[in-house]
Amino acid sequence: MIDRVIWDFNGTILDDLKISIESADELLTRYDLPPIGNVEKYYSVFGFPIIGYYERVGFDFSKYDFSVLANEWVDIYLSKMPYAALRDGIIETVDKLNSLEVKQTILSMTEENMLRRQIDSFGITDKFDEIFGLNDIYATSKLELARYWKSTHQGENVIYVGDTEHDAESAEIIGAKCLMITGGHQSCSTLKALGKTVITAPNDIFIYIK
Repeated sequence: MIDRVIWDFNGTILDDLKISIESADELLTRYDLPPIGNVEKYYSVFGFPIIGYYERVGFDFSKYDFSVLANEWVDIYLSKMPYAALRDGIIETVDKLNSLEVKQTILSMTEENMLRRQIDSFGITDKFDEIFGLNDIYATSKLELARYWKSTHQGENVIYVGDTEHDAESAEIIGAKCLMITGGHQSCSTLKALGKTVITAPNDIFIYIK
């Protein structure tokens, strides 16, 4: 039996793909750079660390300060948060896991205070046993966070659900079975190429809860 599910947040629990593209486009337009414009282009450039993504969309860091751009993007993104929603079926899935007494953790690249405010805004904080985010907004890596989590949890049988290559890397560090969910921040073809199990909806997880 699975003891715990570790969830990524953005793109996995929160359906924020649209507002993320819109936020990037608003920032690019502000600096007279061409917008991303569509999901296919976004999928071709998005990845971690975020600074590399900024470079791929056109920012030259010999001219621009990444920390300034990152703060501007966060401000734009947060202004659009009211238009984002939780992924279809996530509440029902989380509630069913709780009824099965499966522990649940959120492990996110988002700065932790911002993450908790986002989760609180949907009234779902109490549905999770643990919430972990980063200590800054620069989304460099959560691999150290995964290592920390592993060091404080021994002997658990874990499923990790995420939507990016970085989630697959985090799952490997933890030693968890990794489920890659489509419809988030990387394409289905990218996720399939990782050699992990690909799912299309949160409740697909129950195939693997045994």
